Amino acid sequence: MKSMNSTRIFKTVVFSVSAATLVVSLLLVSAPTWAAQCGEATWPTQPGMSNGRFVGTLTATCVFSHQESRQIANLESAIISGLPQQYAAIHSGPKAEEFEGIASQYWDVSSREKQNGDDVEIRKDVHLATSPSHLVMANTSTEIKASGNAAFLKAVTNRFEVHIAQTEGDVVIISRTVEIAKPWYAPSGTFVNRVKSAVRETFEPEAKAVAEDWETHF
Repeated sequence: MKSMNSTRIFKTVVFSVSAATLVVSLLLVSAPTWAAQCGEATWPTQPGMSNGRFVGTLTATCVFSHQESRQIANLESAIISGLPQQYAAIHSGPKAEEFEGIASQYWDVSSREKQNGDDVEIRKDVHLATSPSHLVMANTSTEIKASGNAAFLKAVTNRFEVHIAQTEGDVVIISRTVEIAKPWYAPSGTFVNRVKSAVRETFEPEAKAVAEDWETHF
């Protein structure tokens, strides 16, 4: 019984991270066959347990052919126009700021989902920083309210970085950092391995989908 509950926890929590947090896709369209090529996602640092939680960051790099007509401003505009559809509530913003040394805009937003019968509400800070050849978008949870197995999700950050090259392929780097509490009955080693596998299983196809979608908007 504990094994079955543990498996359901992994699936529910990771699905909640996916659906409630990676909500930056614009208006998904069918991507052409020459769309973004994404490498295998990697863990830049070894994920593991910290203070009773799984903590890890998974990163994927996608490349698509460079086009002279591309402009960061077009992608920025598409992201901003899509925010009201992506989030259940925008509490404040946009507000001018500086993020990672780049002129940026900030929003305080909330997403609400029901996954596998569990309610998930995530309040988060959204930063959108741009320069003529560089874009960084990050959304970081500030408060998570969840029921059932989804309550094991404690923190999540999604980060997206786009670089326009001068001659070679344009690059988008996508990463997800999660903190997931370990059930008391789950062995640490088994828990870490299963969460790593579950996060990768959902992250890799979503990262590619976002890269392909963004490619059509700038």
